[in-house]
Amino acid sequence: ASKESANSLRSKTDSVTAGLAMPKVSVTTDSSSGKPVLSWKAVEDAQRYEVFRASKKDGTYKSLGKTAKLRFTDDTAEGGRTYYYRVTAISTETNAVSVKSSAKSALCALEAPEVSVSHTDSGKPVLSWNKQSAADSYRIYRATSRTGEYKLVKTTTAAKFTDTSLTAGSTRYYKVKAIGEDTDINSAFSSVVSASCKLTRPVLTASKDAATG
Repeated sequence: ASKESANSLRSKTDSVTAGLAMPKVSVTTDSSSGKPVLSWKAVEDAQRYEVFRASKKDGTYKSLGKTAKLRFTDDTAEGGRTYYYRVTAISTETNAVSVKSSAKSALCALEAPEVSVSHTDSGKPVLSWNKQSAADSYRIYRATSRTGEYKLVKTTTAAKFTDTSLTAGSTRYYKVKAIGEDTDINSAFSSVVSASCKLTRPVLTASKDAATG
């Protein structure tokens, strides 16, 4: 009787689990952060979803957390790395869990640089941004108007660029892109920033007569 009861319980559990459909997952990339974004359609009778990640398709999948939403951004993904994702649907009412979805791969791209502007003592504009370990270099583009044609003016491995070509009073517009060893991980352009070349600060010197009174 005990064996029969156990078989009945197992059959009932399998029936409930099988009734919860497997999520169908698609993966895109956030245009600004470069992070993988997973999305799926609602599964009938599911109230939550659990996201799993591995570094290999057939590797060990570790949970990244549960969500009631139909979308999940992997904020912990590192630029330049490929990840594999699977998702399960969960019924909080019956405790049923679907089988994991088919594995979906995603290459995490570099983050679009956040550019700030300062000036040298001579008034030249200095652009600076956050350095990324997976970036091989950065490309700086410049235009004479915000919506004008942007041309490449410099490729650098540093996270800073001083535009020494600007003359006093002139304004230019810039955007920066992070470049990786693989072009597939190149970032999107940064937001456009404007910078003007300031007049050189006057240096005052006292004459001999003034100094002596």
